[in-house]
Amino acid sequence: MSRADFPADGTGSDRLREILESRPPLNLYRMLPRAGILAEHFLEMGGAIRNDLSLDPKIRELAIVRTGILTDAAYEVHHHRQIALSVGVDEKDLAAVENGALHSLDVRTRVAMHFVDALCLQVRAPDDVFEEARKALGTDAVAQLTMVVGFYLMAARFLRNFDIEIEEDLDHLEWL
Repeated sequence: MSRADFPADGTGSDRLREILESRPPLNLYRMLPRAGILAEHFLEMGGAIRNDLSLDPKIRELAIVRTGILTDAAYEVHHHRQIALSVGVDEKDLAAVENGALHSLDVRTRVAMHFVDALCLQVRAPDDVFEEARKALGTDAVAQLTMVVGFYLMAARFLRNFDIEIEEDLDHLEWL
């Protein structure tokens, strides 16, 4: 059960209501109006991460799932697991990321997940991990991956601190 009640429907600015009306009725979205103006910007950044990056979507979604695992954010893992499958991530790679069996991933993905681990657990990736990620992914992809992980660390903290529960009746949603 959430630590706070969901705000009344229609709470927030006209722009926030417009954004939320275009999204599925997820509990995260229902709680976001509590954050005031930040909710709009949170949703806009989430949309940019999902739709506007040059970062490989498979790497992006595995990074989000890994961030959720490392922060014990079951809500984040649940939803992004489905999105990962929808962008072509296979179950074997998802299981490896969820279980920490990173050695079974292809080199590029493994390097990316080691970088994610460093960002989540150490904040500043060690020089060798950073350089390995830059060589495998490119500098722009490393910059984007850093922002993705930072965003989902923030999301995990919001989800965990408000005890936002996974919806029981939304498994049928199209995630693309």
